[in-house]
Order: sequence, then C-alpha cells, then structure tokens
Amino acid sequence: MQSDDPLKPSRKVSPFAVARELSSLLGPRCSVKKMPTGDLLVEVQAKFQSDALLSMKTSKTQGSRNSPPHL
Repeated sequence: MQSDDPLKPSRKVSPFAVARELSSLLGPRCSVKKMPTGDLLVEVQAKFQSDALLSMKTSKTQGSRNSPPHL
C-alpha cells in the first residue's frame, strides 16, 4: 500500500495500526510488513480479501491510498 496523501506518507504510519484495521475489515488472516521504501506490504490468504483490499480507496489510519497488486 502506498499513501496518496502527502500529509500522511506510508513511512509515518504504524504497520501495527494498519494490521489492526485490516484484520477488523478482512478477517484475522492478513499480514502487514513495512518495506525499506516505506510502503506497506499486505499479504492475505483468500481471494475475497484481496478483492476487498484492492477495492478500498481510503483507510482510517492512512487516508487516501493506492493499492497496486503484486503478482
């Protein structure tokens, strides 16, 4: 996940807060890791979780964000 909001870049957002928010929305089987670039890597176990994540446009912890799929 990359932040589209210049006031809330991904590198300043806690991956623990994002993981907690995503677990409440997608279920407990998702993992959030901070990459060296400051972006967040989100790993999910099911296709419905991936579809829901890609359709999300905003996040409470990150504001406006971009979720490019990684294949």
